Amino acid sequence: MWARLSWLVLVGLLGVGCSGCLVMYDGKKVLRRNEARDKVEFESEEAAQLFQEKFEQEKCACMNRSRGRESMVIPVIAAVNVKTKLSENACYNDAVRACDSDGDECITEAEARVYHQRASEENPCDCGC
Repeated sequence: MWARLSWLVLVGLLGVGCSGCLVMYDGKKVLRRNEARDKVEFESEEAAQLFQEKFEQEKCACMNRSRGRESMVIPVIAAVNVKTKLSENACYNDAVRACDSDGDECITEAEARVYHQRASEENPCDCGC
């Protein structure tokens, strides 16, 4: 009798002490994974440098910004969380589109300066990259 009772107490304590899910998964899904970089020309070396400098500063924040989350939980059995993020090339292409205001696939110095200034004001990078 005492053996059975002590066994039940042990199982109960383990159940309380180890409560939670048996399987936990945290992952990430990359959107636009196979997207190629858009071809873009720069009016000058200065325009290219301004754009590239700002893109390098913003790349980490862009790639780590959550674009959504999918979660599924089966109590006591499993918990799955998947964060959705953009690929590096997708971030680059979005930056090119934001910078090339007239859409002619040629970034001028004026466009690069405006983008560089606007991006700095709107999205200061504090991601530690």
